Amino acid sequence: LTQPGTVKIFASAPVGYSSDIYLNYIVKHLRKTLQVYTPGKTTTVLKKLCAGTLKVENVLGPITVKDTEIPIGQDSAR
Repeated sequence: LTQPGTVKIFASAPVGYSSDIYLNYIVKHLRKTLQVYTPGKTTTVLKKLCAGTLKVENVLGPITVKDTEIPIGQDSAR
C-alpha cells in the first residue's frame, strides 16, 4: 500500500494478454476505476485512464455488472 486505499498491482503477460488480466481478474475483484499503464514499444492495450467502452464477450446468459444487467443479445462476440 502506498497511500490509504491505494494498491499497486504489477502483472506481466505476453502482448495482448494484459487486457485479459485486467478484465478477468482485477476489475472483478476491485470493482473500481483503475489507472492502467501498459509499457513497451507496441500500442498500448488499455488506455492509461481506461477511458472508452469495454466490450462484453462470450456471455452464457444475462450478467450483472454493478447495477446494470447485460443480456446475452449484447454479447459483442456473437
